[in-house]
Amino acid sequence: MLLSCAAAAPASPPAGSVAEAAAAVARHSDGVSLDDEPQSPRLLDDLWQALRLWSAAELSRRPADPARLAAASAKLGDGLAMKALPLGGGRWLVGGGRGFGTVFVLAPVRGGLAPAWSIDRAGAVAAGHTAPLEAWHADKAASNCERGKGTCGPLQVDDLGVLPADAQGRPRFWILATYASFAGSTVGGQFSLWSWNGTAAEPLVVQRFAYTIEQRAPVIAVDGGAIRLRGKASFDHFFGCGACEERQMEWRFGIDANGVRSEAPRSLVPELDFIDRLLGLALKAVPPPSLAAPAAARDLRALALKHRAEDADGAYYGMLTAWKLKRTGARRELCLGTDAFTRLFTLEGSAPNFRLVAAKTLPGDSCGGPGSRS
Repeated sequence: MLLSCAAAAPASPPAGSVAEAAAAVARHSDGVSLDDEPQSPRLLDDLWQALRLWSAAELSRRPADPARLAAASAKLGDGLAMKALPLGGGRWLVGGGRGFGTVFVLAPVRGGLAPAWSIDRAGAVAAGHTAPLEAWHADKAASNCERGKGTCGPLQVDDLGVLPADAQGRPRFWILATYASFAGSTVGGQFSLWSWNGTAAEPLVVQRFAYTIEQRAPVIAVDGGAIRLRGKASFDHFFGCGACEERQMEWRFGIDANGVRSEAPRSLVPELDFIDRLLGLALKAVPPPSLAAPAAARDLRALALKHRAEDADGAYYGMLTAWKLKRTGARRELCLGTDAFTRLFTLEGSAPNFRLVAAKTLPGDSCGGPGSRS
């Protein structure tokens, strides 16, 4: 069902109306969230509706030109640049917004295009995915939204893409977005994958994750029917700085004509995971011979007892300052530095079944940069 009930394309607001709606939102925003005034969500809804109608009119001009839309929308105001992609059947997927992002679908009507679906509208999400997708709603962009549940926005649209249709001919697309924040190098991301059922988009996958804007790998990589997300997670017994990649993670999704396959999240640093696990065991007892050679196990236990003496309640061995991994034949040498220690750990075996065969104390600056492999 079209958001506009008219059979013909609705009249579009002039660019000035979009700019006026954006200015009204700006008066009730700090750039990251809306204020707590009751009219603020309605003003944001008005802005998004103005963008939908304006985009419909722009793409109704013949020939439809997404590059023209992108250039014209960038002139509407700061953070209003929109991206449009053909979705098949004359429909267009449109999204954008650096501060208060939104995504919508335009469909053909007599005389042009009209809004057919929008991610911010009530009822746009399905059971099972409701909580994280609520962050797209205008009332969740207010500063008084209860944080910590993943339902608060706003979100900025980083990118979107169209995928091959499924076996029933239903178009599919993906959205990559970031939760708005004032500062910090580690931010929250949201990836979602959708199917168009003829009248609305249905979510197939919704994945929340964290990443650092300083990471070396791109956040998303799409290769045919494979999508890969790169981000970060936390270790159990040492932590990283906000700009550091910390526990590097990967999420993979396979897409074919029959559906979507979500793989389990995969750590890209299994050697660090193993040492993290051993450090936790050493806080309680000497790690067993199956996991560590006796001398290395005693070294870890002594390190843990020293740490416990200095911080009786602490489960952390400080901040991860540097690490470097070198493979030599069947062995791996992991130079690992934290605030509490710098050690060269020699491992044998393969992930996840490593065994620690040696641990050597090193000077504090021995491990080099924040993380490297050779």
